[in-house]
Amino acid sequence: MMRFKAFPPVALLLAGAMAAPAADESAPVPLSQTPAAVQTAIAARIGDGTLGEIDRSDEGGETTFDVSFTSKAGDEGGFSVAADGKLTSTEVTFAQTPAAVHRTIQAEAAGWVLDGIDKNLDNAGTTYDVEVTKDGRTQNFTVDDDGTLLSIAVALADTPAAVQKAIQAQAGGGEIESIDKNLDDTEITYDIKAAGNGRTRSFTVADDGTLVSEEVALAETPAPAQAAIARQIAGGAVKSIDESMDPDGNTFDVDAVAKDGSAISFTVGAGGSLLAEEVTLNQIPPAARKTIQDQIGAGKIIEIDRSLVEKTGKVLPYEVQGRKGGKPFNFSVGPKGRFLGMDE
Repeated sequence: MMRFKAFPPVALLLAGAMAAPAADESAPVPLSQTPAAVQTAIAARIGDGTLGEIDRSDEGGETTFDVSFTSKAGDEGGFSVAADGKLTSTEVTFAQTPAAVHRTIQAEAAGWVLDGIDKNLDNAGTTYDVEVTKDGRTQNFTVDDDGTLLSIAVALADTPAAVQKAIQAQAGGGEIESIDKNLDDTEITYDIKAAGNGRTRSFTVADDGTLVSEEVALAETPAPAQAAIARQIAGGAVKSIDESMDPDGNTFDVDAVAKDGSAISFTVGAGGSLLAEEVTLNQIPPAARKTIQDQIGAGKIIEIDRSLVEKTGKVLPYEVQGRKGGKPFNFSVGPKGRFLGMDE
């Protein structure tokens, strides 16, 4: 959550426990020490305003710059840009959020003061990080642009005993920086960030304490997986790798930047097999695209993965993660448009 300006109090019922804000790992830098693309983006965004502070953050193999400024009219504002100059987040007012987001914020927090809203922009879509305060306490939660409450920050003591035990075991005595309770799937999970030995680790735990996944470095993956990742990115750069725990064999979900600067995401097995790759709706054959659009209707597509190994109905499917009517809506479609069923 960027903290650059105060918003007028908004009468907002908070459902959830209090959580301490995560530690600030950013470091101030002068404009001259930012990449040229960042300097251009900053200049274009602040116009005739006055530049405040630039904080550089390096996390998960990705560098971002949080910028504060004062407009010519005297209003304070803030935004974040990636190293390539792309806008990743900007502060907005309550009135600048969609009506569905309004309703969720009002439902989640009443009697609190709205301290700030960050509008996040990435390939997965638009989300809003909301911060509210009351009696010296701070609470953060995230809302999708369709109004779905995605997650809420919680304290360790407010998680189930099995989750607490798993978190403490995984953190290994390190400082627990943040815990986000995910609410937008059929099962509740917890995303955790913990710092120790000069490194911040991210992992996910299920509601029963089972370790679902953890972020790993490329060097921590098996040699065949490393080779497969290198082939797939073809001179690009890895942003993050999540190792998903599976009784049938762990897999590695990779987010990377291709050599041409485009974002790519894919999954490889421990043995080096390329299992799936994320695709956009426009990259899908017309017949399959139509079926997906017919099924999702007024809902929202969150992600589409093209399976490269595991067949459904004798074909390699497109697996769609979506949301409809505020609930998960996941299904598979064949390359020729045949609906292959809902996913459990």
